[in-house]
Amino acid sequence: MSTVDEDSKPLNNSAKLARRVCDAGLLLDYALANGVDVDQQIIAAIRDIQLWLDGVMDETVPRIESKAESLQRLLIRFDEAYCELSLKMKTVSADTLRATNPANGRPFISFGTGLLRSEAEIWSFKMWMFTGFALIVIAVTEFLQEMTTRWYPLDPGFEKDWVYQMHLYQVGLDILLPFIYGLLGACLYLLPKCHVFVSSRTFNPLRIAEYKSRMLLGFASGGIVMFFVHEIAVGEGDEIVQLSAPVLAIIAGYNTDFIFQAIERMVAAILPKVGVASAMKAAPAAATVRAVSIEGLTDRLLSADNEEDRSAIRSLLEAARKRL
Repeated sequence: MSTVDEDSKPLNNSAKLARRVCDAGLLLDYALANGVDVDQQIIAAIRDIQLWLDGVMDETVPRIESKAESLQRLLIRFDEAYCELSLKMKTVSADTLRATNPANGRPFISFGTGLLRSEAEIWSFKMWMFTGFALIVIAVTEFLQEMTTRWYPLDPGFEKDWVYQMHLYQVGLDILLPFIYGLLGACLYLLPKCHVFVSSRTFNPLRIAEYKSRMLLGFASGGIVMFFVHEIAVGEGDEIVQLSAPVLAIIAGYNTDFIFQAIERMVAAILPKVGVASAMKAAPAAATVRAVSIEGLTDRLLSADNEEDRSAIRSLLEAARKRL
């Protein structure tokens, strides 16, 4: 059975049907090869449509009857069977099977050998490279830190020689280091999941953009987490534990929701919600305070013993009435 190029122009109805039949056959073969219990009617419906399609494409293959009513029933049976098979297989689909099959892959770091790698393997290799890059930057930064601290400290009397340049590189790497720790945390989160997807044949290329976004968010979160968090509560008693900057950055990269939750808590604490209803309720409160003050002055006027106190209280009452 011929396959259809995924990168070709929009397919006509015949090509779309051929593609769907090819996908169903691929999924059925995988299910049978892995011992999945598939209903006989599903198998028969898919095999019948394969036989009919082979007969259309190859005149040497015996055709089944292709009258309009028979063909319509055949297609309906196939659609129902394909739907049931897809639901039974759930996360495994024809797309994930192709993405994890080297035969459907492309050359990547093959060094001229022509070796093909599946999309899942390629993405796994890329994540290895990102992880290796992060580890190399961290190692180089720690090495320079040791060199500049113990063996070659900065002396104000030095000229701008290689020691001065080494300290400049150290400053730049120190600024970049929290972001690299965040990237490392994101890679540590994605690598095991990627390997599970490859082994279970559930790697979906449509989610590659999501993985890239996760790595970018991890890179950014590792750099900004220290501005919002310096301690976390752990355990049943919510014991407060202070963590070092690298640990916080790795946690933020591993779980990007960590930094967003910290920001939300800070926003809720610093910027309380103020609505129109709360502002309208606040207005009568001031008038109530002024009314109580006038009543208090009136009581003091009635209970005053001498004329001087009465005069002072009358002046206060007059001033209060002018303000109202």
